[in-house]
Parts: sequence; structure tokens; C-alpha cells
Amino acid sequence: MWKNLCYWFCLINSILLGTLLLGQADDDYRVRNDENQVTRDRVGFISDGEIHIRNYIRFRLWTRKNSIYAQEIMVKNVKSLNTSYYDPGRLTKIFVGGLNNRADERRLSDYTAQLRDAYLRFGDVNFIVVDYGNLAWNVLYYTTVGGVVSRRLVDFLIFLEENNTDLFKVHLIGHSWGCHIAGNAARKLNSEIGRITGLDPAGPLYRFVPNQYRLDKSDAQFVDIVHSNGGASSIGIGGFLGITQPLGHVDFYPNGGSLQPGCPGGVLSFSENFRCSHRRALTYFQESITSPLAFPACRCNSWLELSTANCNCEISQVTFMGEHIPFDAEGMYYVRTKTEFPFGTGPAMEVVLRSTSDAPDSIKTESNLRTFANTTVLNVTTYTPEFYPNNDVLKACIAQF
Repeated sequence: MWKNLCYWFCLINSILLGTLLLGQADDDYRVRNDENQVTRDRVGFISDGEIHIRNYIRFRLWTRKNSIYAQEIMVKNVKSLNTSYYDPGRLTKIFVGGLNNRADERRLSDYTAQLRDAYLRFGDVNFIVVDYGNLAWNVLYYTTVGGVVSRRLVDFLIFLEENNTDLFKVHLIGHSWGCHIAGNAARKLNSEIGRITGLDPAGPLYRFVPNQYRLDKSDAQFVDIVHSNGGASSIGIGGFLGITQPLGHVDFYPNGGSLQPGCPGGVLSFSENFRCSHRRALTYFQESITSPLAFPACRCNSWLELSTANCNCEISQVTFMGEHIPFDAEGMYYVRTKTEFPFGTGPAMEVVLRSTSDAPDSIKTESNLRTFANTTVLNVTTYTPEFYPNNDVLKACIAQF
């Protein structure tokens, strides 16, 4: 009986998830490969009568030297690493998307392209996307596929570490389902990863499981969370696709963390509202990369303060949500946003760092990345995890005002 109930529960929820997420990813872009790099190994998905699902998972690299054309780093293939522009001395940003997210020759989701372009416009980093689009189907949400992707990500990170990458310089960024995939991978590496950012971690199923099966603050040296469709209550009332419970060292709740202003309202458009609100965590974070002061956040001491937007906004209790959050931040924070770009209520400025290598300081971007009119070029000579506890970028921006 219980098996039947579980079966129908998972099936109905998968259909519901598929309905809510249908059309979430746009088809405006596609991955274009660097023809000068080593080509992908001809590995089959079926050999010796076995299906090798791991071969559906690929790792695409962009840097300021190849901002348009992707390079692929293949696990245990040193030649693919050496013929790429990957630099272990840089910070490495690895993005793991959610359901229906793709990063292949057929489609590159628009928010993935915008996140990539924001990072490369801002600084000299390695930006890598975990492409598991062939497995990111809603019907597979309640299966072990997430574990398969996590294990392959572990293999990839071990490969990078074996080739002079300090895992403390690795920043995993997950959206939705991808948050838990990132957390599970980092946990298997004894939490040596420097940082994980969870952008509205998936709520269905995961809000009921123990911490060892979902993203948790013990998974990395620093974990920051942005909740945008979870609901500002302990049971998640008001949202659906996200999760409410605090999961990180620091948890941000834009507009209460449930339904975001500017998203469609009304009973008949609830699914579109959920999709829009769920994606806003990505939108806010992407804006924060080049605009470090965009999202001032007020410290909340209780759920009551959070749910009533009555949090402490004294200077000593304010930090900034997004890419440039210091590693010493902790607790729950309320963030107020606007209904349209720029969404941040803080100073509107665009910050660009000079390259730390021979890469160009400015790049050509492919996506319709929205930028600010006033650009500030900071003379920060390096951009490393050591800046987070005593963030030079944040300090330099504050000094402008």
C-alpha cells in the first residue's frame, strides 16, 4: 500500500513540477565550441551491455579568453585540460542548474548565459557549467539521477585537484535541484570546497529529508542561500518550488522569500508566479556580481521579524546579499527589492576588475546582459577567496560613497 502511495505521490508531483517548470528555459542561445581545443572523446553511452549515464554529464568552460566559444574539460583527460584556458590560479565558478536547464549545442538557457557573462565581465575567473541537460527531466526528479550527477561532479573536482586546483578556490553555485547536487558532491569531498551558493534550493521532497540528503551549511567552508519561492514560514506557505528552512551559514529572504514583486499575480497565474519567483534568486544574484552594493540586507532575529519585515537595519546589522557576501556573515536576513531591473535598492554601480592574467580586461558578451551606465574599474590585483572574510571588493565599493 505504501509503495503504491509513494508511486502516485511521486508521479503526481513530477507532473506538477513539469507543468510549473515548462518553458522555464529559453532557447535564445546555444553552446558554440572552440574548434582549436581538443575534441571530445568518442565514448559511447552503451558498451558491454551497460548504459554509462555519466557520459551524459559534461563540463563546459568559459574564461575572458574564450567568452563566446566554450571549451570542454573531460574527466581524467589531461589533454582536454591542458588545451583549454583553465587556470588553477584563478577563482573557479561552477554552475549547476535545475530541471530543464541545458548547456549544449542545441540550447544554452538564457539565465546561464547571463550568469556566465556577468562573471566574465566582472572578473578574471574560470566559469564552468555542469551540463546534465539530457538527465534534467522532471520525470527523473524523484529518482537517483541527482546522485549520479553529484558523483560525476565529485570525479571532476578530484580531477581538477589532481591538476593543481585548490578546492578552497572553487565556488559551486546551484539553482533549484542543482543546489542539492552541489551540496551532495561537496560533502563527499570532506567539505573542502570553499563556498557553495544555493539559489532557491528545490523544495518538493527536499524540505522533508534529513540534512545529509540536501544542501547544508556543513557541506562547504561557507554556504550562502537565497530563498525566493519558499514562503516566509516554517512550513513554506506562500511558495512551492523553493525551500523555507535555513540551510546555510547565512540565509537571505528577498521580500520574505516567497512570492517576488513584479512576477505575475492572481490565482489563475499562480504557476507562472512560482516559475518567476523561483528564478528571481538567479536574477538577483547575477545582478549582484557586477553591482556589489545592490542588495543591502537587514539581520532578522526570529521568524516573526522576518515574516513581518521588521528586521534590524542598523549599520552594524546590515550586509549585502549576493556574490560579495563576506565569509563571516551568519544568520537570516530580509532583503527588499524593486519590481524590475535594477532590482537592487542599493547604489547602482557596475564594477569591473582588471584581469590577473594575460586575458583582456573587457570582453564581448553574447547574452542580453543588462548593465549600468556608470562603470567603476577597481585596481584589485587579485580576486581570491581570501577577500571574502575581509572583502576588498566590497570595501572598495563602499569607499566610493
